[in-house]
Amino acid sequence: MNMRAILLVPVAMALGASAQTDLGGKVGFNYQFQSVTLGDDAPAGTEEPRAADGPGFHVGVFAAHDLSERLYLRPELLYSTRSSSASLSSSTTVLDVTTKVDAETRSNLSYLELPLMLGIRVSEKLSLQAGPAFGFLLGSTTKVTGTSSVTTSGETVTTSLDATDSSTDGLNTMEVAGVVGLGYRMDNGLDLGLRYWRGFTTLEENTDLTKTHQNVVQVSLGYAFLRDRTN
Repeated sequence: MNMRAILLVPVAMALGASAQTDLGGKVGFNYQFQSVTLGDDAPAGTEEPRAADGPGFHVGVFAAHDLSERLYLRPELLYSTRSSSASLSSSTTVLDVTTKVDAETRSNLSYLELPLMLGIRVSEKLSLQAGPAFGFLLGSTTKVTGTSSVTTSGETVTTSLDATDSSTDGLNTMEVAGVVGLGYRMDNGLDLGLRYWRGFTTLEENTDLTKTHQNVVQVSLGYAFLRDRTN
């Protein structure tokens, strides 16, 4: 399935709207925590990366289409931002030359997200939701700070690291994820959501040095401006 076909799903749902389809918009808060591990080719002496959590937001539209009295499909199209930081320390010695790096990175990512959720109503207003999701990378800004030092014959030369990269080179442009959560629809059309997004694909294209999986908790407030029933 190519990107164009995926993005047409919400449109097809809207065009096929019947008395059993709700259409609405949503906005919310993201809180990302990354899972970072060393790759198979990481230099000996490299410490396990330490990743820190970071905030973001999302905004977009949804359609909820009844399949039965209790089941419904809910595709969404969202613009979403995520931020995180990570620290990395390594020290290698070759032929009496020791190279040491202590660095911290701060990343801000933006995605076009497409969750394809299946909802199960456990009551008139509360439902469980789960399904696959796809994230299409729109942009990336990474700032690296720290120091790099080389020690030879007892003399050490230290260089400061301070660089900003806005390129997406080396990053996967599409993320495949699984999403689970809760939805609560009020009679007035307000829609509350709580979800956990687990990325299955890595952030990096090349995982020789590090492997990063993105995990996001999303809290959202939506409103169904076209609705027939509680979804």
